[in-house]
Amino acid sequence: PVSGQPAAAGPAPGADPPHRRRVLDITGLEKIDGDIEFTPFRRWREAWRVHAHRQQASTFPRDEQVYALVSALGRDLQQTLTVTLRVDIDDPDTTTDSILDTLQAHLRSKRGIAIDGIRFHDRKQGPNENFDAYRIALEELADAAELCDHCRN
Repeated sequence: PVSGQPAAAGPAPGADPPHRRRVLDITGLEKIDGDIEFTPFRRWREAWRVHAHRQQASTFPRDEQVYALVSALGRDLQQTLTVTLRVDIDDPDTTTDSILDTLQAHLRSKRGIAIDGIRFHDRKQGPNENFDAYRIALEELADAAELCDHCRN
């Protein structure tokens, strides 16, 4: 310190810095609403998986992971999860995967699988649609229809 001025506050030289609690940051992840449909949910779930991997979510406690996921859900979807589907987010056996599986099964049950199969079989490549976009659309439709490998080809 300069003569006559007090020393700067903070840890003494050589001391360990104060411990900061790590937080699972979900600000880069779009919230999803209760009216989301099956296929957009599957895309969002993949975005969650990538985001969680980048954040090293598996190194966080289960509670932190679960509450981060729940906070990424819109209010209506949170209500669906806890009230309609009766998921206890405080249960130590509840994980992000079990929550996502439960939501996906719920959304799947609200949509007829036969309709997805028809959409897959009726899908044609648009005149200005490049092949990659067409192929991705077909894969998404096949996934939504839960087609086996034989039927996909």
